Amino acid sequence: LSSVSILALLAMRTRRALVNRIDHYFFRDQYDSRRMLLELVEECRSVEDPDSLELLLENELDRALHLERFALLVGNPGSGSLLSAHGRVRPLKTSWSLTKLLESSSGPVLVDLESTESPLRQLPAAEQHWLADGAFAMLVPLFTSEKSLMGVLGLGEKRSELPFSKEDRLLVSGIAASVSLTLENRIVRAASLRTAKESPSAEG
Repeated sequence: LSSVSILALLAMRTRRALVNRIDHYFFRDQYDSRRMLLELVEECRSVEDPDSLELLLENELDRALHLERFALLVGNPGSGSLLSAHGRVRPLKTSWSLTKLLESSSGPVLVDLESTESPLRQLPAAEQHWLADGAFAMLVPLFTSEKSLMGVLGLGEKRSELPFSKEDRLLVSGIAASVSLTLENRIVRAASLRTAKESPSAEG
């Protein structure tokens, strides 16, 4: 290589390193958020109790995204509603149009009742009031392996007032998948235990 080519190559490498340092310095929160959310996916797998799971999610999502509000709503057999373990929001009825909309969604649903383009504007008044009372900015459905709705993550606005980025939504979707798997495994184990208790004892 000529001297000019070598100098050009060194300049490119130096510039790239400088840009990376500047990017990391000014967007350190974004790097930290990404790392924390990815770690949260692993932590969710070790927590099975809905109460503990809601607290873990609230603490870690708040650290990563600095949320105004968070709630985990999970289906309660026979109640016809999705309930928050700590009663932070009113129950979300499974018969509501909002629940049907979440069932048919393929990922996070942004909540913007001010936007005329939002499908949530078409919901009945009672359901819009539920969204407003919960102060949610994004709802993330939790699905079973058979694609039926088993719960919802409700995220409030960021305290920075910045919108959720595409990367935020992708990472939260990954967390939702991990939470869904954790909850479904818990349900399967609970059903197995019930079956074992109800079955007659082996003779002899």
